[in-house]
Amino acid sequence: MATSLSQRISDSLSTIDGIGGNSIYADISLLPLSGNSTGDQAFVSSTNRLYLWNGAGWFNIALINTSPSITTGPNASYEFAIDGTPIVLTLIAEDPEGIAITWSYAVTTGSLGSTATVGQSDNVFTITPSTNEADIGAFGITFTASDGINLATAVSSFSLVFVPPSIEYLIVAGGGAGGGGIYNGGGGGAGGLLTGTTAVTSQTYVITIGAGGTGITSKGSNGSNSSAFGLTATGGGAGGRHPGTTAESNGEPGGSGGGGSQAASTGGSGIVGQGFGGAGAWYAAGGGGGGAGYAVASGRGNIPPYTGGLAGVSGGDGISSSISGSAQFYAGGGGGGQRNAYNVPQGIGGAGGGGNGGTDPGVIGFAGAPNTGGGGGGLGGDLTSLGTGGDGGSGIVIIRYPHSFLPAQATTGSTTYTVLDGYRIYTFTSSGSITF
Repeated sequence: MATSLSQRISDSLSTIDGIGGNSIYADISLLPLSGNSTGDQAFVSSTNRLYLWNGAGWFNIALINTSPSITTGPNASYEFAIDGTPIVLTLIAEDPEGIAITWSYAVTTGSLGSTATVGQSDNVFTITPSTNEADIGAFGITFTASDGINLATAVSSFSLVFVPPSIEYLIVAGGGAGGGGIYNGGGGGAGGLLTGTTAVTSQTYVITIGAGGTGITSKGSNGSNSSAFGLTATGGGAGGRHPGTTAESNGEPGGSGGGGSQAASTGGSGIVGQGFGGAGAWYAAGGGGGGAGYAVASGRGNIPPYTGGLAGVSGGDGISSSISGSAQFYAGGGGGGQRNAYNVPQGIGGAGGGGNGGTDPGVIGFAGAPNTGGGGGGLGGDLTSLGTGGDGGSGIVIIRYPHSFLPAQATTGSTTYTVLDGYRIYTFTSSGSITF
């Protein structure tokens, strides 16, 4: 009856003023005492009551029921812990008329299935997730507070996922090529190297593996970038060539910089946080390419013959990482080319896949190791015709996270998956993707 009266008032009363029929008044003191007809009704908003004129006065005939309100409600969404810890919600509602509240719930989207169970004790709800990886899922619950007539509701979504909240990563770009030409070329710089931790969610991530630079009879090319999870490692700089212009003789900048060629040249710069610069030239040797963990010292030899070894010919070392389960160096710089006749030591590639520099008589530079980001070695010796520097090594991406989380839903590309020492480890040696 109360609900129908409320609706009747809403439908039929159009003004606050006016006598006769049905009217609305802000306060009981405003009810008119004359000019009324028997059966007139008036609603007083301050008391939420309906009154009837019986010919002699106003009599209260009904209290209009209003909806309860939820004063302490649930969050809009929840993600379960994978260890089975329940989510406990204590909800509170108030009713303007002081009527006792009755609580209930219903699964209104998705399905509980075996994902979770729901327990209720009055206004306390306990939602307990499964600890079985096979029970992943999502659902929505509508919580309802009722005063017996009107309702108040609140809706929450719940999800059980075994996606890791974050992953560890190693991203290495392709190494730069060593310099070519006729005389001693500079070593290629190592590909930029990034390592750390980043957050992930349930989606597909594209993995790009950078190729190593190509060694040719000229300067060659920088390595290509590698990228994953919104992070980009920059390809290594190419080593300089000789003979050539100043620009051709200098090492290129990159993740790590390439070494300069024989004679007047400078090494390329590296990117802070990814690698280091390459060395400038010596009289009879190319400078070593920079590595991810070491900058090669620049310098220039005096007029030959040399009586001792020269620093700066070998490539810079890379960085050791155990993300794959065993310690390994990545992103070593390529060694500079050299001539035996002047007692210059061979340019050795830096630890982490850097290619050795070539030697007399005109040995081409050695390639950087694949999937290390190592720089290529520079052309060695003294040729009567053009020779090439070594190719840079391709890059690599490795990620890992605790094995308590689900394996990736899918991967593409050349991917190796292992579980070792409590981690799930994914190694990408070509471009592809991973879906959590």
